[in-house]
Amino acid sequence: MPFTQPNRFAFTASSIKAHAPSASGLYGIFNTTRWIYIGESNDIQQDLLEHLGPSNTCIKRCHPTGFTFELQPGPFRMVRQSLLIRELGTLCNGKDGLKG
Repeated sequence: MPFTQPNRFAFTASSIKAHAPSASGLYGIFNTTRWIYIGESNDIQQDLLEHLGPSNTCIKRCHPTGFTFELQPGPFRMVRQSLLIRELGTLCNGKDGLKG
């Protein structure tokens, strides 16, 4: 099952600050053709902003254009993340020292 919320937003600092909550859940980063990365976090907004930084080379090489998220309590995040990674076939989970 894909993300529970069909919302999709631009992968920019201003869009992340406007739309991503500072709450527990999962997020997906994508480009026009593929899912790039699925993450889980206590603070979705903070993690997405960190992915804009210089250290996430795999994500940058894939030219991200957008993100989505779903709220999820802490105990269920990692299980849900694994299911989404398997279902969506991400390009960067586990590469270049990224979380997840």
